[in-house]
Amino acid sequence: MSATQIRVVFNGNSCTPACNQDGVVSDANQVYRFTLVVGGVQVHLVTGRYSELRKRFKDLFQDFPSRHPFRDYTNKQKNVERRAEELRQCFERNLNMQDEGRLLASERTLLALGVTSAEATQALAAVAEARRAAAEAARHAEAARLAAIDQQQREDCRHAQDFNTLAAYVNIPPGSFAALSFPHQLSFELRNKWWGWAEATIGNADIKGPGGHPWFKMDRTNPSIFGEAFKNCQFVISNMQGQPLLLLQEKFHMRSYEYELLRIDPRMGPIPMCKILRDWSHNLFHITDQYELQLHAPMAALGRIQCQGSWPSQFTLSCNGAPMATVSKEFFAVRDKYQVSLAPNCDVLLCIGVACAIDRIHHEVEDRKRE
Repeated sequence: MSATQIRVVFNGNSCTPACNQDGVVSDANQVYRFTLVVGGVQVHLVTGRYSELRKRFKDLFQDFPSRHPFRDYTNKQKNVERRAEELRQCFERNLNMQDEGRLLASERTLLALGVTSAEATQALAAVAEARRAAAEAARHAEAARLAAIDQQQREDCRHAQDFNTLAAYVNIPPGSFAALSFPHQLSFELRNKWWGWAEATIGNADIKGPGGHPWFKMDRTNPSIFGEAFKNCQFVISNMQGQPLLLLQEKFHMRSYEYELLRIDPRMGPIPMCKILRDWSHNLFHITDQYELQLHAPMAALGRIQCQGSWPSQFTLSCNGAPMATVSKEFFAVRDKYQVSLAPNCDVLLCIGVACAIDRIHHEVEDRKRE
C-alpha cells in the first residue's frame, strides 16, 4: 500500500441497545467498526452508530451517506451490509481526497475520527505530509515540462525565422531547396481577413505557431485599387522579418481554379513546388470539394499528396496514404481562424501554403455561388 493512501476496512458490526437522555433503554442500534490501514499496518479503529458517525462527519464529508429513513437498518441484514459498505466507501474516498493532505491533517478530522494516540496521529500526519510532498514534486515536474515545451517552441520559431538564409542552401544544388520540417508534431493557427474597407489587405493572414508565437505572415502583393478585389491574386508568405519564403499565384478560369506554389530561393528566386487544382468537372457528383495536387520536379520524391474531406472542417492532407496535416476551422470568429496540425517531419511551408491556397479557392467558389 502506498504511503499516501489509507485503506478503510469494515471490521464488523453489532446490535446494541440504545438509551435515551434519561437513561431509559430504547430500540437497539447497529454499531459499525472500521479500521484505518496505512502501508499494511492498522493504525486506528473508528466505531459508532450511524447517527453518531453522521453527527461527527457530516460537516467534513459532504457526500456522507443518506439516512434512507424508510428502510430498516437495524434488523434487515442486507440493509445493514449495504450501509456498512456505503460508510466504508465514504471514509476511504474522503480520507484519500486529492487535496494534498489538508483534510487528513486537520484537527477537525482527527477529532471526528477519535484519534488520541500519538502513534495514530503520527501515522496519519505522515500520510498527509507524503501527499503534500508528492503534490509539490508533481508541480515542479509539470513546471519543468511546460518550461521545456516553451523552450522548444521558441527554438522552433527562431529556426523558422532563420531558415531561408543563404547558409541554408550551401549544400543544395540550384533548383532544389530544403524542407522546413521538425521531428515532432506542430499546430498552427491561421487567421485570414476576407473582408474590410482596406481592400489591399483582404486575404492577408497571420500565422502563429505552437505557443502562440508568430511564425509567418501572408500578404497580397498585387492589390488592386479599382475593380475586383481578387483577380488572379498573388500572395507571399514571409517570416516575421519580412523575408519572403513562399509565393502563391492564383489562376482562375471560369469554373476552374488553380494555385501555383513556389519556394523563394535567396540565390535565384522562385522555384516551383506544386500546383493545386479544383476543376468544376471533377466536382459535379461529389458532396465534398475535390482538389488535385500536382508536385513539380523538386518535390517529386515525396510521391503523391492527396486532399480529402470537407473544407474548412475535417480536411486532411496525406502523403502516400500517411497522414500529413489536418485542418479545422473555428466558427463564429470575426476573422476566419483555422487550426492546421502537422505530423512530424512534414514540410511546414508546403502544408501551410496548400491550406492557404485551398482556403482562397473555397472563398472564391462560395462567392460565385452567391452571384
